[in-house]
Amino acid sequence: MRQKNRVPLYLETLEDRWVPATVKFTSGTLIISNPLVRNGAGNITLNQSGAAANTIQVIDGTGAGASTIGTYANVGSIIVLGSNAKDTITVNLNSKTYTGNLLISSGNGNDTVAVAGSASIATGGLGAAATGADTGNVTILTGFGDDSTAVGAVGSATFAGNISVISTLGNDNMQVGGSAAAAGNIFAGDVNLTGGKNVSLATGADTVGGNVSINSLLVATGDSITVGNGAGTSLIGKNLTINTGVGADTVILAGGNVNGSVALNLSEGANSVAITGAETISGNFSLNDGAGNATVNVTAAVTVQGNATLNLGEGDNSFGVAAAASVFNVQGNLNLFAGNGANNINLPVSTGVGGVNGNLSYNLGNGNDTLTVGSLVGGTVYGRSGNGADSFTFGGAGSTANYNFFVVMGNGDDTFALATTGLVTGYVDGGGRLGANAFGGNVFQQNGATLAPNFQLINFP
Repeated sequence: MRQKNRVPLYLETLEDRWVPATVKFTSGTLIISNPLVRNGAGNITLNQSGAAANTIQVIDGTGAGASTIGTYANVGSIIVLGSNAKDTITVNLNSKTYTGNLLISSGNGNDTVAVAGSASIATGGLGAAATGADTGNVTILTGFGDDSTAVGAVGSATFAGNISVISTLGNDNMQVGGSAAAAGNIFAGDVNLTGGKNVSLATGADTVGGNVSINSLLVATGDSITVGNGAGTSLIGKNLTINTGVGADTVILAGGNVNGSVALNLSEGANSVAITGAETISGNFSLNDGAGNATVNVTAAVTVQGNATLNLGEGDNSFGVAAAASVFNVQGNLNLFAGNGANNINLPVSTGVGGVNGNLSYNLGNGNDTLTVGSLVGGTVYGRSGNGADSFTFGGAGSTANYNFFVVMGNGDDTFALATTGLVTGYVDGGGRLGANAFGGNVFQQNGATLAPNFQLINFP
């Protein structure tokens, strides 16, 4: 029997049918979701349009494939829901005013989110510097993926509400402020940045009226955080708090004013903190570092109007003020703590107002520690050190500073040197040694200082 020829099975190619974004506008709430996805990427742009406030134009796609879905008036709230593709979401205030809240949830994928007060977005990007205003809250949620978020990075704008950027997981970049516009941005409320690996805040002439919280505790690969700018034109109206996760973290205070307190809380790792621009802190300053070799450098004039507390943790730590011109002035008390390890702390002679107006207290663990204090101390020096060959120097070239000591050292061959011609009061106890001849290796260097009749030197040869 003759068999018929059979056509092999195959899949028929269907016509491309791209699905545009879904837009719902109900009772003043504008919801945009499911952006058009081409080649694994989606793109949504919201443009404050027309002369009237709260008029929002929605553009889906980019380039030749972009389409304007519609323009909506009297918008009181905006919600943008991204896809799980690589989305780009842009909100442009376009030199006008939007008075509602803005919520962006970008979804999973390596997303880019930008909110700014800049001008034309006809080219698909943020345009020339201009001013705009958002009087509501801005909340940005990023999902899984390496995301990039920028609020106020181009142009200048006034954000009257709170700014919140929250990452779920990934190596995220977060930028708030930092545009090149001379006027900078005004963030009148609080700024909360959570989960960012690379964070920059107010690196332009930006003002934050409320509290700033940068929380990267869950980032275990090391954080890089920069606050302020070298021109010293940034301002934080209340408190600044930075929390980092496990890893080698870098925190830079690049200059500016903080009208409240500053708290830097770093987890375990070889962490680095630098103050590189003129910084004025109206409240207290605290640095708490976990186990690891921490490095803290001051290369600019810093004034702390309250108390300063430095807890460097376990490890070979260093705290240094670069030079005499790099003033570190604490108008309250200065407290220094370091755990076991070879710690090196240097406060050089200050040519300006540098020094400690109140008391200086230090407590160093076991290890070969070095402490140099060339600055003036208005109150009393309270010190305690652990076992190890420790070296302490107070005063510097040409110093006439007076010091009042209550210092007790641990076991080890210690050196206590005075480099001042001023008056020295109180007592210094060289501690003991576990072996060999007791106190045989301890050295006390007077170097021209005037010892008060009631000064006590204990456990030195």
